[in-house]
Amino acid sequence: METGMTPEDRFVKAATRGLSRGKRAEAQAELRSHLHERTQQLILAGKPLPSAQAQAMQELGAPAQIARGLRRTEHVHPLLSAAVLLALAGVLLWPVPELRWQQLMSQVYNGVGTSSGSGAELMELGSLPLPEARRRLGTLDIELVHQKGSYLLRRAGLPDAPLGDTRTFQCLPPLLPGGTRPTLTDLLNSELPTYVDMPGLLSCMAQAHWPLTVSPSGVALGEQTLPLSWGTDYSLSAALSQVYFPALSTALRQLPAPMWQAAGIGGPLITPLASDDLHSAPPLQLNLPGGTPILALVKKQSRSYGAPERTTYPAFAAALRWTDAQGQLQLPRPLHGPELRLYSSRAAWLQAPLTENATLLLPVSTQATQEISLTPLAVSGPVPE
Repeated sequence: METGMTPEDRFVKAATRGLSRGKRAEAQAELRSHLHERTQQLILAGKPLPSAQAQAMQELGAPAQIARGLRRTEHVHPLLSAAVLLALAGVLLWPVPELRWQQLMSQVYNGVGTSSGSGAELMELGSLPLPEARRRLGTLDIELVHQKGSYLLRRAGLPDAPLGDTRTFQCLPPLLPGGTRPTLTDLLNSELPTYVDMPGLLSCMAQAHWPLTVSPSGVALGEQTLPLSWGTDYSLSAALSQVYFPALSTALRQLPAPMWQAAGIGGPLITPLASDDLHSAPPLQLNLPGGTPILALVKKQSRSYGAPERTTYPAFAAALRWTDAQGQLQLPRPLHGPELRLYSSRAAWLQAPLTENATLLLPVSTQATQEISLTPLAVSGPVPE
């Protein structure tokens, strides 16, 4: 045993053995930064310092296996090794409002992220095993391609649509099932079964400006209708709302950063609104033609994983609804929290408490890539000013 070295020193040295000098220094810095931050999280959770330090190293995996994986990634893709460690740090700090939204940051080894759900749970929420996802996409002349350490959708005549784009939280990379936090060794094992979040692919397509047209019955890619459910019980309304997430993210970014910036991700945290589709709220009369798509944008809050309760940040939920022939809109009824509280002033909405389910009603285009304005509809009846 080398004298004068701490357990962390030995771990970091062993985990980066065999890398080139420049990459070794970069990887060691990332490892130490991650270990220190994770140790602080565990101390805040009540663990003593020695135990917290040991657990932080254990979560990363065996140093020798980490070193082999990093050497392999350096050889295949020299820019990816440090990104693997950044992504691993991201999963430990990742906000986890619900199982459905847990993921690793997109730039992980082999383009794969993680979820705490089992394979069966992921399938209930709209995911399919990678081979089955490829088969079904193939019937639509869409390829799911693994290229240069990441996955992307490819269709003739259209730009490639990367999976795991950090600008769009719902554009997930393929996910490893879990139940426990995977180690870096797990992430480096390309043989592990992975699942593709099929409804989330709509966000990936929209982010790449594929010509998606939305209707109450689904989404069409050119002249071809996409099977949104993919054989699962995933909500049609939730899937449809995801088509608008890239444009919605762009609109939210025009606001001051503290109004939308979430912990650990590259853009606003947006998820479909979890709603009770069997018991809707009373209809709202709008002065709009029937068949107008309206996006209900709800201001929420979430917390960082492992952080104290007081550490909250803005999050958003969205639900797509259509006006009926009489120009009425059936508002969704949230499964969590109070009824939606409508605002006709964006400034007042921005100042509303995060716990209030403060909501803007935004008219959107049936063309998913069109810009979205955060100017809300004027609603009849009393609303907060």
